[in-house]
Amino acid sequence: MRSKYHHVHYRAMPAQSRFGLIFGVLHNEECYTAEELQFRTRILSARANSGLDADLLQTSNSWFSTNEDSAFTNINENSWFFYPEYRPRESLSTEDFHISLVDNQRLNWPELATMTRTIGDYLLLRNSNLPASHLNQPMNYVLLDIIRILKRLSVTDNAEYVTKQLQLLHNYLRTVEIHTSATVGSDRLFLSDCRLTIEHQQQTIENEIHSRQLKTQIHQVQQQLNQVAELRHTILHFALSDSAVNPHPYWEHFATPTQPQLDSKKEFPTLAAKACGTMRSDELAKINEESAINPQLNVLELSAETLSQCPDFKFVAALPEAVQDAYRNSLIDLQEILRFQGILDQLLQLFDQAGEVFTIIQFREQMLGLLKNIEQFIQHSQHNIMQVLEANTNLYHQFIQAKQDLRWWEKMLTQRQEKMDNFIANQDNLARFDTTPADLQMANKELLQQVNQVVNQLIQHASETSQLQLVSSTREMVEQLMNSMHAWIGRQYELKGLPIPEKPQLNPIAEKRGLDTPKTEQPTYSHHQKLIIKEPTALTSSTSKLTPFQFWSQPQVTYLPAPRPCNSLSCNATPPMLSAAENNAGNSTAPMLYAGVALGFLVLLPLSILALKLLYDSWQPSAQNSNYEASDFEAIKIKTADLLSLVNNLQDTLKVEEYNYSLPFVNEEYNHLIGKAGKGQFDVSGMQSLHDELVEIHQDLSLYMPQTLTH
Repeated sequence: MRSKYHHVHYRAMPAQSRFGLIFGVLHNEECYTAEELQFRTRILSARANSGLDADLLQTSNSWFSTNEDSAFTNINENSWFFYPEYRPRESLSTEDFHISLVDNQRLNWPELATMTRTIGDYLLLRNSNLPASHLNQPMNYVLLDIIRILKRLSVTDNAEYVTKQLQLLHNYLRTVEIHTSATVGSDRLFLSDCRLTIEHQQQTIENEIHSRQLKTQIHQVQQQLNQVAELRHTILHFALSDSAVNPHPYWEHFATPTQPQLDSKKEFPTLAAKACGTMRSDELAKINEESAINPQLNVLELSAETLSQCPDFKFVAALPEAVQDAYRNSLIDLQEILRFQGILDQLLQLFDQAGEVFTIIQFREQMLGLLKNIEQFIQHSQHNIMQVLEANTNLYHQFIQAKQDLRWWEKMLTQRQEKMDNFIANQDNLARFDTTPADLQMANKELLQQVNQVVNQLIQHASETSQLQLVSSTREMVEQLMNSMHAWIGRQYELKGLPIPEKPQLNPIAEKRGLDTPKTEQPTYSHHQKLIIKEPTALTSSTSKLTPFQFWSQPQVTYLPAPRPCNSLSCNATPPMLSAAENNAGNSTAPMLYAGVALGFLVLLPLSILALKLLYDSWQPSAQNSNYEASDFEAIKIKTADLLSLVNNLQDTLKVEEYNYSLPFVNEEYNHLIGKAGKGQFDVSGMQSLHDELVEIHQDLSLYMPQTLTH
């Protein structure tokens, strides 16, 4: 493990007696020396005076208690001959240095959560040479307390509060650093690195933009999608590996295009496998109109032959090819999740620049289709990771049995015992994380719930009568978003061996000049023209500062102010003539140009939006009207209603926990379709899809019937 900022390796604490070799036999090694007691006193004083919020400082660890009797035990309390010696009541073990993952559904600042696991890795390295009696060193308690504070801050959504508390924590760490020895171990260097990380995170929080309702929901979908990916990555990190791996997985490293500097890639099998694969760029990876490539969003191509020849990645011996393919496909699925998150990032940027109303009206159907695809993708890819987890569990049981049956000569002459120990140790570390099948299922359910919330929000925004406030520079972002959506959906077709559907083409709005030209002569916009001439500096929003795209060629005519009522004196008066210098100055100034741009913008904006809408509608299948036939809808509605009643009755009887969350959404979707039918909109395909889903649920519930009857 090495410093991120100073590029030097951290050092473990040396193993040496607290009281010396000569007098050590007269003392208990678990007791503190006078220097350690003094260090603790300084830490408690600095902590109390740090200004950190009382809720953050509140802890159940008795080591931080100001009452000495609560914090320590005097092992010589009843002795007449020995001096008092104090041992902390709160003992520590290496298990305390394995840090759990933060729930992504609550996570607001991922870098703080990453920092907690980095501190955990340092604690494991720091204490690797120490005996169990020395794990209660004061610095271990301090670093564990910092982890607890960072976890609380990482799930706090108040940006101003987090920024302030991070600054106070930064000052507190600086105080601890001052009282830390610079000659033993790497504590002082590591505390300095922690402060630098906090400074970087403060800048990130200051640049955070608060989002609106739909944007917030999409952000929550992105977070939950990240939670699903992190759980899967944790399983792939520990599972089926032939060698010992790092005790903490780092999903952030897998998701980062630039690989971190590692001493050995064998300790990070997912990174090693990804590095052996081939990255291919497509439309989704182009992050702007200059077609700059984002490596994070590239397509990962990883064949079975490539993975088998990867130098830093090895499966356990005699692993079936089907399990190897499931592992390989799970890695590809992780990359596809990253690519989908890239689409969500572009969508959130579009919300910022184009506005929520415009995005909903123009891309509501596209977003609905994309969300349905991610639902299908999560359910389909779940089979791969479950196959990996099941095979890993079976191997774990086999290795335990094989280790017990290992002969003495195999222990001495072969490496079987070492490989078994490495595999079992990996499974022990995996067991510290919530990666059971039930945890994966729950994460998937929460993701689908978040997706359903966004779907319901989009359905509520079906009306297209809302006013739009948009600048022309968002057109490039709109085109890129549509290309990204098509690229991701096309990749899913490619993975299934299906032909990629044709990408819809978006004609440039500039080609519509023939339709827009007559509108510039209409006098109805003269009052807007006058307003812009009078106040040309009013357009100061963030969107107005973006480079506008040119709807038309630069006008050659001069725009005159609109006629206005006047009295008899002003109407009969001759307007003053401008001098040549004044005339040239007037031609060189911006107001007249602003007037032309503003008039053209106000005229072309509604027509451009209408043109986009007509183009988008032309992509839809011509057979869409067949979904609204009343007779077909009534027939499938009766079947769906009967099946829904049967499923609800089964769930009331069986009480299957996994359907306590999903069935209410199914009932809500049925009621929504019935409500649309009452308004004359007979969505046959939607009702048919709901019927098919109920058939699957009924089949699943039927599997629980024998188990219930046996009890």
